[in-house]
Amino acid sequence: AASDGVIAGIQAGYNWQRGNTVFGVEGEIGLLGLTGAKLQPGTDPFGIPYDASGTIDDGWYAGLSIRLGYAFNRTLLYAKGGFVYSGAKLGFLDTCTTAPCGDGTINASQRVGFGYQLGGGVEYALTDNWTVKVEYLYLDFGSATITGTGVLGSADGIVYSIDSDLSAHTVKVGVNYKF
Repeated sequence: AASDGVIAGIQAGYNWQRGNTVFGVEGEIGLLGLTGAKLQPGTDPFGIPYDASGTIDDGWYAGLSIRLGYAFNRTLLYAKGGFVYSGAKLGFLDTCTTAPCGDGTINASQRVGFGYQLGGGVEYALTDNWTVKVEYLYLDFGSATITGTGVLGSADGIVYSIDSDLSAHTVKVGVNYKF
């Protein structure tokens, strides 16, 4: 499923600096606001052309990353990588809306779970305590198999499995206060 959405959250971290090199660790938690559905190509588990959609429903996320950067004047350029967990739900929905669809439906989902994040950004110190940043992150949650059972008519009780992948490209703008 392809979707656009908003990601919002809070973060906390700690940085060490030696000369121009900055090493840090960051944790964050927030809302992964991706919601969408996309019609699937091919044939369904019952041999009928798909009238079904892959779906994603938004949920919370949490990440833990390390970052390595280069500071000059009041600017920090950095790369970042780590782990991420999402409570969003990947799903598969077949409501039997396009003929010939038979008389069965499929509706199943599962939590996204763990993945990794890689990216980088630029942070600028407005004062000794306040900074602003722009950051790009690629989130990859890998592959998952959604398993369920058909409902109604000839599909009733038939077990099916649908493979899915989830990744996201994010751009975040943030304001930080340094203690």
